[in-house]
Amino acid sequence: EIVFCGYGEPTIKIDLLLEVAKYIKNNYPNILIRINTNGHANLIHKRDIVLEIKGFVDAVSISLNAQNAKLYEELSKPQMDAKKAYQGMLDFAKACVDAGIDTTMSVVTGFENYKVDIKQCEKIATKIPKIYIHKVIKSTFAKPKDAAIQPDIAVKIGSLAPHEKNGMTLMVEILSFSSAIA
Repeated sequence: EIVFCGYGEPTIKIDLLLEVAKYIKNNYPNILIRINTNGHANLIHKRDIVLEIKGFVDAVSISLNAQNAKLYEELSKPQMDAKKAYQGMLDFAKACVDAGIDTTMSVVTGFENYKVDIKQCEKIATKIPKIYIHKVIKSTFAKPKDAAIQPDIAVKIGSLAPHEKNGMTLMVEILSFSSAIA
């Protein structure tokens, strides 16, 4: 699997992303391609990019992050109006599901003192037809940095590395909602 992700939003450079994805699909058709995204691509480009990525991108993982636009703004710090960004992210998820793209929405808890309501996030995600709870990964918080990190959790969280703050390693809980059949 090849994943487009990073410390920035990969869909900002959608033309380059599509060029690379097309090359991979044309030359290595059995390799799966996923985008880890904030779900703002349609808002950023002022067009529906979902149909453009269909056939070249097999899966998207969208950061739901919060149960409402206010908390979403605090956690995600979108570069646009928070209500518009939050609704745009939900619309993007629905469009991906409707296009037949394997769609996952994720929520991370345990960061600072933010109160993410997992049950509310679950309700929001499962309002999108074909989205269901895929997996829940729980972990520990505030472990001394010299303590061993549990490998099963570190592996399962994939691109999310443990966070370090004040000499403590913080592992997070990730709740994932997916359109894929487990």
